Amino acid sequence: DEWRAHVIIPLSIEGSYHFKCLFPRATSQMCMPAGYLTRERRFYMGSKSTKSQNLFGFFQKFGQALLVPIAILPAAGIFYGLGNALVTYTTFLPGVSKVLLSVGKIILNNLGILFAVGLSVGLAEDRDGTAGLAAFAGFMIFNQTMSTILGITTDIVSSNKAYETVLGIPTLRTGIFSGLIIGLIAAWAYNRF
Repeated sequence: DEWRAHVIIPLSIEGSYHFKCLFPRATSQMCMPAGYLTRERRFYMGSKSTKSQNLFGFFQKFGQALLVPIAILPAAGIFYGLGNALVTYTTFLPGVSKVLLSVGKIILNNLGILFAVGLSVGLAEDRDGTAGLAAFAGFMIFNQTMSTILGITTDIVSSNKAYETVLGIPTLRTGIFSGLIIGLIAAWAYNRF
């Protein structure tokens, strides 16, 4: 419109900065980059494309969502360490040391489910617990499906380290990786539908 002057200052062969000013007949010293006023900056200033910005935004949100299950790990380590120290070095309060040790073990042995639920809740648009419930159900279905297809029994689990029992289901040992996959799928499904 007539109240905006456009000044283009070429900086290189590849592109130029595009300045927009709010005053008519303004000089380049009075102008500010167009990116502050409009979205034109990405075309003129050679910044990243929208696709790479979306990918960077996803990984930023993914990193923030990973903080949810990671936040419980220090507590699990403290419980496990204190319980182990009290069992090893004292005969005083053996019941307390066994409880602390078992609390630490239960958290560390079920990291896959914690990552599935935590990641899905962290990636849900409104951080709703429904996404966590979907991840929990998906994690159980995933492990039961692997157990059924591969024909894994408790005898196989006790004799082979490649298998484990997760929530009472004899299954392939996948660890945190399965939790990450299920958490991503549950969060995607929750946000999509």
